[in-house]
Amino acid sequence: MARSISHCTHPNHELVKILRETFYTCDMCKQHGIGIRYRCDDCDFDLHQHCAFCPDTIDSYFAHPWQSVTLSPPTTDSRVCDICREPVKGYSYRCVPCGFDLHPFCALIPQTTKTKLHSCHRVTMTPASQFKCNGCGEQGCVRHYRCGPCGVNFHPKCVHGSPFRKPSTT
Repeated sequence: MARSISHCTHPNHELVKILRETFYTCDMCKQHGIGIRYRCDDCDFDLHQHCAFCPDTIDSYFAHPWQSVTLSPPTTDSRVCDICREPVKGYSYRCVPCGFDLHPFCALIPQTTKTKLHSCHRVTMTPASQFKCNGCGEQGCVRHYRCGPCGVNFHPKCVHGSPFRKPSTT
């Protein structure tokens, strides 16, 4: 990856790659992050590494295969990501005709994956429905991973880790 980049969300200065394991808020998607990022110290501007290299359009996404989704700037209307159900606060992928919204990080989530939480089979993303997560024990009503043969369910954040970790206040 490049040591410094130019980015359309911050045209005034180049952004420098930072490798420190510190918390920050991405100025593009407005979600918390930790670790590698691109930063402008002069403006206190940070981008997740993924957000720095997001494509403008995703032509096919498994949870929305009918139309492409386009990276869109923040709006004033209240929206939630259709994968994690967390609020959309910054840039997101959006299908305007359908109202489908997707955080840039959630666009990385695969439809089928392996997990250490359930090593005997791959788990597959299912539509939103009521479930109890076998990872954290919490109830949920979001898209989630499921192993059909075993009947176990997991939040995407339990399988992949939460991209939206907040700094601890201790």
